[in-house]
Amino acid sequence: MEKEGMDMKSALNWFYNSDTYNKLSKPESGLFFQSERYVYALLYKEITTGTLDWIPQSPIKKGCQPASL
Repeated sequence: MEKEGMDMKSALNWFYNSDTYNKLSKPESGLFFQSERYVYALLYKEITTGTLDWIPQSPIKKGCQPASL
């Protein structure tokens, strides 16, 4: 956020409107199951290049949902 010169409101607005967030919010995409560092790297790349270049590492079985906390 600071690295890109964004305030908190702008950063959150950018994140929630990003392709990264769109994929992250859909468990069937598989991105939900990746590490925070991996997701941040994808988001940073999307911020700097304008595109999300992500291919799922392994297919997620249909109906697979994350465990409830």
